[in-house]
Amino acid sequence: MWGKKTVTAEEMAQGLLKLCGMFAEDLYTGLTPILQAQGLLRESAEKDAFALEAMQLYIWLISYVLADERAVLGALHSMFTAWDAENFQARPSQTMEQRFELYTKAIHGDLEMRAKGLAPMCLAYAALQCLLNKPGETTFGLRVSVAVSGTLLSAFPAVDKFRAQFK
Repeated sequence: MWGKKTVTAEEMAQGLLKLCGMFAEDLYTGLTPILQAQGLLRESAEKDAFALEAMQLYIWLISYVLADERAVLGALHSMFTAWDAENFQARPSQTMEQRFELYTKAIHGDLEMRAKGLAPMCLAYAALQCLLNKPGETTFGLRVSVAVSGTLLSAFPAVDKFRAQFK
């Protein structure tokens, strides 16, 4: 029987940053055709901003799932900050803290919706507002919203599964 691999907080953070990149790439690949059909993500600056926002979205998601892993999250945030400074000139419209508050409020809204037997779409709308730099917008279309919701919902257990491999 194979045991869990022992890793440092920094090694775990490196793996999580790679996982963020894979999640962000999947989101971008899945949404680009839909968004371009709506006249969005046609300019290079829009694509760069989307990529940065997608990484920040998944940094939040990992931080939410692994909230008790302070050392790992500290290392992950430091690595992301260095990666961000190296790869992007575009600046998001909100601070990371503001974005984290928005996403956390949205996930709590989704939990309330699920408890009422409704489809959870708050996080999808919040994500799209940041991804597309359209604060307050909620009319993204059902196809886009469902695609984002499904992609995000599948990432939560993937983070747990990744984490379960290590001590």
